[in-house]
Amino acid sequence: MLVVSKSFIEALNLNKWLRRTDNTNMRIQILALASLLISSCSTPKSLFQGGRATANEKSCTALVKHLFSSIEIDSGLPYTAEEVSSWIAKFKLVSADFNISDTPQVKIHNQGKGTFFSASENTIYIQYVANGKKIYQTLGHEYGHSVFHEFLKKNKNFDIEEAIAVLQKNDERQSELFSKKLMGETLSVSEVKELAKLDTNLERRIFFVQILKGMDELFADTFDIVAFKNPRTMSEVLLVDLKKPLISIRDFKPTKIKDSMKEWDLLLSQKKYNQYDLMAPVRWQIGELVKLADLDLLHQQALVWKIAELYSSELMLIVNKGDIAELPKFVEGMDSLDNVSSFIKKFNSRFNKNISDNLK
Repeated sequence: MLVVSKSFIEALNLNKWLRRTDNTNMRIQILALASLLISSCSTPKSLFQGGRATANEKSCTALVKHLFSSIEIDSGLPYTAEEVSSWIAKFKLVSADFNISDTPQVKIHNQGKGTFFSASENTIYIQYVANGKKIYQTLGHEYGHSVFHEFLKKNKNFDIEEAIAVLQKNDERQSELFSKKLMGETLSVSEVKELAKLDTNLERRIFFVQILKGMDELFADTFDIVAFKNPRTMSEVLLVDLKKPLISIRDFKPTKIKDSMKEWDLLLSQKKYNQYDLMAPVRWQIGELVKLADLDLLHQQALVWKIAELYSSELMLIVNKGDIAELPKFVEGMDSLDNVSSFIKKFNSRFNKNISDNLK
């Protein structure tokens, strides 16, 4: 019988040990051990023979809290810290090459902020949806954001959240109206008059924010499909959990690629796209090139690292070499942003060539 003592729990403080080594193989072994222990916690009899169920659960919960950053779950929700931690362990295994020491906190709530990753708080917020069955795919997507943000900071000296904040320092009311227009919402007569006063520079900045968010969302979705080895992970989440229509252009392998391309072209022409749609052709290219079902752990790890390199390289080409302080002025001078549809298509074409040259 294995006795889970306080000293044993403290010895398995995952974040502490990860901070002590940059050796990738050692990190993978530490993460694999953590994943095995937590999986065993899900079935207490296999690890904690002879104890009461309540004692086992308390021991496992204590172990989980020391292995990872805090996990908060509102009472009454159908999830446990053990389940959430086991998935986090798997995501950490897939991203082991990134050497990320500080695991994001996870907060699953009934009501509140919604679902997103906060880089400033290093926290993943998950909004519970009744009858939802895809929470771990959503968790994988948000974990992907944390990986990409950390990668950009460490390897490109670029803080994507700070860049977005700098570009959004403008007239909040005009920004709100322009964003509504971009999302295809109907504006009132008075709002249309207000919008007519919109500065061209502001319009360029707001669109460029969508590009930055689009790259962030693209990596998060890519990380998710690699972790789950399923090219339709996120569209299935939207359909099942959020009760939204299935948006094929978010799939990495849509059933009818020609129909998806027509839908994408229509969105561009009507300016009804959002950050999730901007790089749809890149998604489809990856879906064609990568055989997700055949990936083992080592290939998953290598692929997400390669994808991060490719995505960040494309990003650096359009952000003035990462100079955030000068980014607003740089973006305002980009005449190519006057024709948004043309800019998006050219960007995707170059991006796809880079993907094709490097992932074959």
